[in-house]
Amino acid sequence: MHRFTAAAVLIALCITVGHADRAAAFKRTTVGSPSRDFVLDSLEGTSLRLTENLGPRATILLFWATWNSRSLEALRDLQQLHTRFKDEGLTVIAVNVDAEGYAEGRRAAVSGVVQDLGLSYPMLIDGDLRVYDAYGVVSVPSIAVVDPKGKIAEVLPGYASTVRSEFHEKVLTALAMGTPSPEDRAPRVGTNGSRGAARRFLELGYVLQRTGRIEEATRHFTRAVAQDPFYKEACQALSTALQQAGRMDEAERVLAQLDGIATR
Repeated sequence: MHRFTAAAVLIALCITVGHADRAAAFKRTTVGSPSRDFVLDSLEGTSLRLTENLGPRATILLFWATWNSRSLEALRDLQQLHTRFKDEGLTVIAVNVDAEGYAEGRRAAVSGVVQDLGLSYPMLIDGDLRVYDAYGVVSVPSIAVVDPKGKIAEVLPGYASTVRSEFHEKVLTALAMGTPSPEDRAPRVGTNGSRGAARRFLELGYVLQRTGRIEEATRHFTRAVAQDPFYKEACQALSTALQQAGRMDEAERVLAQLDGIATR
């Protein structure tokens, strides 16, 4: 498992809604406060404790209900994030809060959603709604983002289409924070998924570049090229970032590598 520095604590999953709107997601959960630990059963009957399953960079905690269409959209989108970034330190945990009690009909309804959407992250059942009450959930879906030390980094009420894209970009920004582990730095050229890993580093670099963090972007572009030296887009991005950083000699060497790719 990856280990990251305290920089990841400052996860900036800020959504373009007002502070009051964000606060309306929960009555008893605020940004900067400690998350409330809990143990809930999964659909499979195994128990999961939140503090023992926090992601090394970020944990997205989703409270949802089967009868809510926005909940289903959030579940589907979070599956995509989970699939793409689980190896980069992101954990997704969903908590169903349909109604008090854990009747067989509720289990069947939740299982149906999991199967229909192809969900592979933990699905927990808040049978007596004690976690729902502890967090003070106001509406569903509501999302709490927890940092690696267990503090609330952001809260998000609802799942309006107007905030989805920025939410996803802020997730990328959060994952881009921290010092890469030796495993991250080591090139894995020729292994299965090397282009996929390079693409993830490239996307993280683009996010950092757009926010003006050129040196950090350069490091991620470098990691993308290390994963796949024949990835033209990664080489182009690295060359541009190096020029922005005033490292012209290095940028020229990358351009020369890019010319070599073009002639292959």
